[in-house]
Amino acid sequence: MPNSDVFATFELRAQRLSPPRMASYLHAAQNDRKRALQLYEWNVAASGAVYEALAIVEVVVRNAIHDELTAWHEREQRPGTWLDDPANLLEKRAKDDIAKAVERAQVWRRVKGIRRPTKPKPPVGAVVAELSFGFWRYLLAARYEHTLWLESIRHGFPHVHGRRTAVDEPMRRLHQLRNRIAHLEPIINRELHRDAADIHAVVHAVCPKTAEWAASLRRVDAVLAAKP
Repeated sequence: MPNSDVFATFELRAQRLSPPRMASYLHAAQNDRKRALQLYEWNVAASGAVYEALAIVEVVVRNAIHDELTAWHEREQRPGTWLDDPANLLEKRAKDDIAKAVERAQVWRRVKGIRRPTKPKPPVGAVVAELSFGFWRYLLAARYEHTLWLESIRHGFPHVHGRRTAVDEPMRRLHQLRNRIAHLEPIINRELHRDAADIHAVVHAVCPKTAEWAASLRRVDAVLAAKP
């Protein structure tokens, strides 16, 4: 592509995508406009590939935590569900997140035309599905080590032998990564090989066979190899 065409193409992309956004790629490409465009396109592909892998992490982690907290709740013969927090173990932030998830689940059921006035609360599964990646990540934090983790959640991650930080630390990094992708921020300067290792480590902590299956679906390695 002639330099004049590259310049015109870059200026058009910058106009539509915003000059400040494209400036990050231009800086990374050392003012090479052609490479900056290639980096932007690669970032789109990389973000998609990573997000696919994170989707598996999110479902595996939330199911592992939900299953263990449900089992503990039932063993303790507490009323309601663990989401109701009858033992007052959750911090305000978590309680607020659950309340918002209940509201979203109720709205979604109304949109679908599901009306059951005798059961105003949506099913637990519907609420769990509305809780964010960050909600589950924070249940693994140090503040819950001597309550939720030791009493319950650790059993959902049997392959880290009780080491909470072996799950919490990669989940913290993956939460940051997920937020960058969700906000359409560049990930061109991230250590994506480490992120891929974190993804594998978290799923492996729950179930090695599931981690092996997830790795077989992963496109991250191929996308990394194609980075311009």
